[in-house]
Amino acid sequence: MEETPNLSGEVEILSYRPAYSGSYSTVYRGKLKSDGQLVGIKVLNTIHGVPLHSIQRKIERERRTWSALRHPNILPMYGFADDDEHFQPFGAFISPWYERGDLADYIREHGSSAPLEERALLWRDVVSGVMYLHLYTPVLIHGDLKPRNVLIDNRGIARLCDFGLVRIYLEEGNTGMTTTSAYTGTERYLAYELVTAQEDAIPTTETDIYATGCIGLEVLFLQIPYSNRGTNLRFHMFTDMQAGIPPATTPDDLDPELSAWWEAVSWCWARDPLSRPHAQALYEHLEYLLWASFRRPVTDVYTGRQSIASAGGSSLTATSTGVNTLVEHPPTHDFGDVVLKSMAAVTLSDEEHKRQDAINEILSTETEFFRAMESLQDVWISTIRRSNAIPPDRREKFIKQVFWNLSAVMEGSTRLQRMLLERQNQQSVIGEIGDIFKSTLPFLESLVEYGAHRIYSRYELEMEKRDNPAFARILEEVGNRSESQLELNSLLAKPTTRIARYPLFLEAVLKHTPASSADKGALKDVIQSLREMLTRMNQKSGESEDRIHLYQLERQLQFKQGEYIDLKLTSDGRKLIYEGSLVTRGWTGAKEEILVFLFDHALLLVRPVKIDQYKVLRKPIPLELLRLSTIEEPASNNLVRTGGKPSGTKPKVDSPYTRSHSGTGHASTDSMAWPLPAASKNGFPLTFTYLGRTGYSITLWTSTMFTQKKWLDNIQAQYKVINELNKAFEMTPVLGNPPPPENKIDCAVLFANDQRMAYGTRSGVFMADLRQPTKVGVRVATLPDVTHIEILESSNIMLVLTAKELVAFPLKETDFLDLSAIQKRGKRISTQISFFKSGFCLGRPLVCAAKISAVASTFKIFEPIASQPSGQRKTTIRKLLQGGGDDLLKLYKEFYMPAEAYSITFLRVRICLGCSTGFQIVDVDSLDTQSLLDPSDPNSALIDKKSNPRPISVFRVDRLYLLCYDECAFWTDNRGLRARLDIKITWEGRPTAFALRYPYIIAIEPMFIEIWDIESGTFKEIIPGDNIEFFFADSQMSDRPIILGNGANAVFLKPVA
Repeated sequence: MEETPNLSGEVEILSYRPAYSGSYSTVYRGKLKSDGQLVGIKVLNTIHGVPLHSIQRKIERERRTWSALRHPNILPMYGFADDDEHFQPFGAFISPWYERGDLADYIREHGSSAPLEERALLWRDVVSGVMYLHLYTPVLIHGDLKPRNVLIDNRGIARLCDFGLVRIYLEEGNTGMTTTSAYTGTERYLAYELVTAQEDAIPTTETDIYATGCIGLEVLFLQIPYSNRGTNLRFHMFTDMQAGIPPATTPDDLDPELSAWWEAVSWCWARDPLSRPHAQALYEHLEYLLWASFRRPVTDVYTGRQSIASAGGSSLTATSTGVNTLVEHPPTHDFGDVVLKSMAAVTLSDEEHKRQDAINEILSTETEFFRAMESLQDVWISTIRRSNAIPPDRREKFIKQVFWNLSAVMEGSTRLQRMLLERQNQQSVIGEIGDIFKSTLPFLESLVEYGAHRIYSRYELEMEKRDNPAFARILEEVGNRSESQLELNSLLAKPTTRIARYPLFLEAVLKHTPASSADKGALKDVIQSLREMLTRMNQKSGESEDRIHLYQLERQLQFKQGEYIDLKLTSDGRKLIYEGSLVTRGWTGAKEEILVFLFDHALLLVRPVKIDQYKVLRKPIPLELLRLSTIEEPASNNLVRTGGKPSGTKPKVDSPYTRSHSGTGHASTDSMAWPLPAASKNGFPLTFTYLGRTGYSITLWTSTMFTQKKWLDNIQAQYKVINELNKAFEMTPVLGNPPPPENKIDCAVLFANDQRMAYGTRSGVFMADLRQPTKVGVRVATLPDVTHIEILESSNIMLVLTAKELVAFPLKETDFLDLSAIQKRGKRISTQISFFKSGFCLGRPLVCAAKISAVASTFKIFEPIASQPSGQRKTTIRKLLQGGGDDLLKLYKEFYMPAEAYSITFLRVRICLGCSTGFQIVDVDSLDTQSLLDPSDPNSALIDKKSNPRPISVFRVDRLYLLCYDECAFWTDNRGLRARLDIKITWEGRPTAFALRYPYIIAIEPMFIEIWDIESGTFKEIIPGDNIEFFFADSQMSDRPIILGNGANAVFLKPVA
């Protein structure tokens, strides 16, 4: 991009009294010292609290963009100057000075006296300028369209100014205003979505079109938007907008001749942004209306003004620049001449004359359209194929990408022309045409496909032009030939605007079609179908534009060496939800700009390094693992690596973000549940936390509460979308009335056909009847620090680990009538037990208890003893706890292992121990021990010994085994060899327990649950929680519920119905 001319020392301010002073800038009247030409000197206002270097970079970007623009409806920029103290700190923009003022002045001084044609031409100029910005590469958004930002030049042509300036202020999160809107003074021109989506929403091409329609309302109908609101009271104005009330309603006394202009204006106000016209479609529609209303020759965006009838001292002067046209010329009436001759002897009503004229317009413009398509095929494609400007290996691919389904478009046009001509030859006065269009509709679908692809075509063409000088010369040379008709980009745009013109032409025919005609209904149906096609094309075009933006962004990202992550930005369905500029602040108070992109699946933090180049700051955060808080992270550099868990105060959330106030740490899924905290000296904090093993936290700052809230709301909304899309499991409370905090559930187990639950707390064992979920659990044993409970239902034994003692309780049917009887029969089994596990092995129930040290583990295997004869004398609880009385379990085996043990899994004939040396298989009878993994298997190198992964669980699925470590999971066969080598699951977190609910493996860690499909090795879902603990699940495949701890209560984890 060319550099902006530096006019420092060449500009002189004529008056230091501002000619204009607004929210963004101040304008002085000046002159060029060289020739005395009058110029406008625009000085940007400073932004309170924003570092100068941050806004300076953005101003330089906008300055280069503005100076590169060349268009008769865009205010040109001569250069910049920074040598006057009034120009500081950002320098001044120098542009022409126009004595006629702006469009607001014109409406006030000449509105009621100026002819409608003159006012229509001015609106056409505005639309032309907007079209130029929107077709520019990259797309430019004005963002603050209003009559004050439309100047009238010395030739009476309207020119847009001040575009892009609003973006600088929005990116900094501060408009320099103290009111609640980022658009103070322009509420009347705000699109609905800018109000309903929050006050600092980002302007788009659709919001520009909305504001353009508001300008049309003022200049054509001399009515300001929301004229029923006499003052700019924001509350009333925004209430109307949020209710979907348009800027104006159709006047009761609307002149029928003005109805088409009213429809054009109100088209821009469509509630759905995708239903509003693209700028080019609107421009060509206005060209048609100018011809239909005033019989004006259709001009081009670059042609300027044709002759204006200046009656009664018109306020503007007619001009013509004589530059080559870019849009269709006025109808040639070749077919009309034939029709008129054949109709010479026929007496027609005025209405029928108008109807035939409208049909003739369709014929004429369709012929011109087809000629333009022929020019693309015969001139442009042929020239590109013959030249060597594009290498042969990609030439045809380039032609396909740029011209897409041009042949199908031409086929549809040929079919429509042929059928219309046949009808014309059959009837001197053409009767019905609705049937012709109905039969042609399937062929016109090619225009929808073409329009949806148009953004790719334009991008491919611009990139080739930019990077290939030889191709750029070909474009210039061929564009200057008379047979090429028009510049290539404009020819390529014609099919996208042609589909928008069909319903307009047919409405003109319909307007003059008699009510008794059979064509009336057919035309209405066709018009509706064409409008639906247009809506689909606009929607697909918008989606294509988003994909191109993502494609460009993907190419602009720079990852650190060895840290590249494929964000799949070009995948189908990928969306950029929100983006914005935040700042980071360190101890020194220095600020650094960070750009944040919220995609539909991840959050990306980047640092701008140069124009259109971004350095990836930290690893992208999957939205499922993102937590967003408004609490400042206590970190010196705001970039904290958390290791296994996020540092600082852990958010207590079950939603994707937390909002805390007054130090309470409360959280809510409702975006309005808690007030946002007041700004600190640094602004309004947003702490992004990446949960998991490789997670981190970073605190960034916004300068307004609205931007802070916008981030919170957008992330929450997208999180809900992902949650609903991926939801496979859900958590529901087990107990309707959770126990009090002093009896927090620490372990639990289901029994009695899952109708009862025993759970342990720091004060004992409780039992609850799940058939009565609101009933409070009953204490059955007073024991300290109960950490694990299991029930051997086949032997009617409850096992409890209490203060490192393994205690057994016999259960009887009568116990459920008197639960207090259970404690009386407790039996100490073993002491100094770290953990235990029960299960079936060798066809019988066994219990394995582990006593663990850092270097060794001792295991005792117990088996239940058959029930004692009835009538035997019972012993006291004291004697039971001292070791006397009836035995419930007897020692079966005892063995030692020189390693720290973590887990026990019962297999059919053996026991698998997870140890610091890996998974070890123990033969229960012989006590022989061997590694589960075959050390000779070359694929066993999958386990990174340096990271010392902890083996936790083994699950048998058919003939294979799924081995779950705290870092990963993979398959082996019964020989210990890796199986299904294409599948390896790497956990996001560091799980402490696992459960299997085929086809899903559920990994549980304190902050979240992650669920993966074991058949494909693909991620399914993240479920956040608060101090999640694993309580109960069958050790192998089962449909029984999973019980987890989540805070004070126990919860079921069940598949979604």
